Amino acid sequence: MRAVTDHEPSISLTYQAVGHRFERRALFAGLSATFQRGDVVAVLGANGAGKSTLLRITAGLVRPTSGTVDLRAGERRLTSAEHRAQVGYAAPDTLPYRPLTVGENVAFFAKLHGVTPEPDLLDRLGLADRVDQSVSELSSGYVQRVRLALALLHRPALLLLDEPGANLDDAGHQIVAETVALQRSRGICLIAANDPRDIAHGNRIIELGR
Repeated sequence: MRAVTDHEPSISLTYQAVGHRFERRALFAGLSATFQRGDVVAVLGANGAGKSTLLRITAGLVRPTSGTVDLRAGERRLTSAEHRAQVGYAAPDTLPYRPLTVGENVAFFAKLHGVTPEPDLLDRLGLADRVDQSVSELSSGYVQRVRLALALLHRPALLLLDEPGANLDDAGHQIVAETVALQRSRGICLIAANDPRDIAHGNRIIELGR
């Protein structure tokens, strides 16, 4: 597995009439939009509007009830396996292994992806001095930073962040801002959020529940 590099065709994400429902309850319907490299998309909506579900659909973890989600490199539509390989996903349900240290988590997931992490990754995320500390010993804010690290290991073309500022202090929010800025230069970022500081990163908006 490898990420789309700067020398490959530009990445794009297209929703075509995407909708989803749980039994009789419709979360959203008819979502159509296209996003390009450099777009940071704030996904807005009240609790229960389907923000997290849309990110899971975009990641290829959930099938939409209707419509399609296409990730393309230039004009070529990526296969399902290629699509999933290009996604970095950080959400409350993406948990690092608590008995392992930060460094062991990074090494384990890097091996799964078949990549070598960027040398400055943990330093960028303020984790360099926590490498030998077990995740079970970390505060919730530092666990959130580990989630970000695991989502970024393979330099994904599509980065999906679900409430990335949750449990973070001011320094943590600055790390999120720097992470989003870097992703803007590499590909596309979607942020599902209620926190105005997270929302402010977006140059495009999807608003669910209207």
